[in-house]
Amino acid sequence: MAYDKVFKERPFKWGDVSNFMHYMADEKLVSRLHETIKFKQTAITDEEKVEYFKKRLLEEYNNNKNVKMAVDVCVHCGQCMSACPTYITTGDPYNSPVGRAELIRAVIKADKVSGKLFGKAVGAVKKIDMNYIRKVYTYYWLCLICRRCGYACPFGVEQTDVTRLLGRYFMK
Repeated sequence: MAYDKVFKERPFKWGDVSNFMHYMADEKLVSRLHETIKFKQTAITDEEKVEYFKKRLLEEYNNNKNVKMAVDVCVHCGQCMSACPTYITTGDPYNSPVGRAELIRAVIKADKVSGKLFGKAVGAVKKIDMNYIRKVYTYYWLCLICRRCGYACPFGVEQTDVTRLLGRYFMK
């Protein structure tokens, strides 16, 4: 989605970061760069990108204790919101540790039996597409990785492990 189109559809509101997006290179520019350096890469469709995102997220969720704890232990008490500088500045619930965790939790729940049966009633995202992945991309890159959420959380849940994971595997 082009930036100018996004800004025309959603006007700027003070504290609202839903229009903020980190620059994602245009596919044409990437393919031109690959041609210039003679790098052979097969074309990847959006569906393949979505499947890769879900597969890698579920693998990390099942194999990484820190990620599993950050997603499962959170009880949505909101203590981290008062400590998170990005939430304090913007007031956007998705721009808080709880909101970011909920974006990931919705993908994980969509893969479970309860999510397949009850969908949105249990917090599962109905359709994971590139727009949803861009939303995850945007909000996780807005995280400062300051670790204040871990200090404020009564259970010691820290979302920075999930942020680093997403930055390392999915957001490049």
